[in-house]
Amino acid sequence: MDDMTYQEHYFFGVDPANWTSPDFDDRLWNTGRILGRAGEAASPWSNPVARQIPFLTKKETKPVAAAAGEILEWRGGGGEGDEEPAVRLSMEPVRAFTKATVKNAESLVSGNTDAPCRMLGSDLREDLDSFDGIHNPTIILDFGKIANAHFIIDVEPSETVWLDIGYGPDLMEGRVMPYRSSRTCWADHLELPAGRFTWRSMKGRQFRYVQVTVRRFLSPVKIHAARAEVVQHTFCTETAFSCSDAELEKFWQAAARTTDLCTTDIFMDCASRERRQYAGFSVSAVESLHGDEPIINHYLQQISTGQQSDGYIRCDAGCKRPDFRLSF
Repeated sequence: MDDMTYQEHYFFGVDPANWTSPDFDDRLWNTGRILGRAGEAASPWSNPVARQIPFLTKKETKPVAAAAGEILEWRGGGGEGDEEPAVRLSMEPVRAFTKATVKNAESLVSGNTDAPCRMLGSDLREDLDSFDGIHNPTIILDFGKIANAHFIIDVEPSETVWLDIGYGPDLMEGRVMPYRSSRTCWADHLELPAGRFTWRSMKGRQFRYVQVTVRRFLSPVKIHAARAEVVQHTFCTETAFSCSDAELEKFWQAAARTTDLCTTDIFMDCASRERRQYAGFSVSAVESLHGDEPIINHYLQQISTGQQSDGYIRCDAGCKRPDFRLSF
């Protein structure tokens, strides 16, 4: 039902060297294909409007805690989806070290770059007499609270290595559980050659915990840093609330926090499931907390652009399926 919970599978080392620099020679690249010209009614760029809402703020934060352990690599049950990183991570309980090792995991919290975190798994050439599966090292990072963010990791392998990265709002059975249904594939997969690389997730995610499992390697992998780039909408008017009823204060704080987590450039229907904006989103909470905010008008204008000639309003601002529609 949800085709918007993308996972990133990124292969380092295949891009041309310095392709992002201004003096890169791109004459061998294919000519871009024109999708449409300005002014064409069917083109999304035909009617640009001035931005009505503040730009999102970005702030990098380090994890507040790090826990390390090992997993026994799950080899799959032979079914569809076995190779998805979210499925793999969710099928691998974290346990005490027996053959894998993690050193200096605390450096990811302290930011000490002189002694980076070092991760090593069991020997892939282990004798069959003692082989009891592949033991991979894993680290669980706690960023203290749920946030809309991009995950950033600075990693240095000395050979080809795989990284599975899972995200979650909480821990289940002592680990991140990124696959809870077909709508929650909260995981990414990196394949890196030897060298040092910094990766920032292209897709924004909502998480408190991040679990990094390293696979397919024979020599130690260094993790120099791991951080979250928190992305947040700035409301023009902030409000405060207090009363003698502690439970009512907790309720108000939870409502305020939920509204904050569902607001970026759009009102996200449910960021943990899909970062999508639907018609019918209740703006009463935003009005109660922040008053007549510019993003409310921004939201209503976006929804109105989806209105069809017969008066129907599409289910969401970006929907391309005419069978999903609401009538007002």
